[in-house]
Amino acid sequence: MIVNKTDFRKLKDSIKKSINDSIAKSDSTKILIGTAKLGKKTYVNLHDNNKWEYKSQKNTKNTKSTQQQVRTLMQNFEKSQRQETSYAPSDVCGALTKKGGRCQRKVKGGGRCWQH
Repeated sequence: MIVNKTDFRKLKDSIKKSINDSIAKSDSTKILIGTAKLGKKTYVNLHDNNKWEYKSQKNTKNTKSTQQQVRTLMQNFEKSQRQETSYAPSDVCGALTKKGGRCQRKVKGGGRCWQH
């Protein structure tokens, strides 16, 4: 098959456009993986395409991140999630007994009883 230069250029441009459209589409279809709260009104969203967006009341910034930045961001996100999870102190000891049950002695401040 013989193709002249004009047809070849058109074909090449068409392929480039198709590839660029595909890349733009994949960037727009992003899935939110997690959110890390930075302050009262600022947070970072991490998406599955290794992009994160910094959001505050004033501005939004999209950034392509490296694998190390993603790992660091996710570690900070996991830490912030753990810190937000807290449990109310119990008024019973709750320690495991020799028989396999839980100690039912009443305690103050959610600690353990004198025996445990």
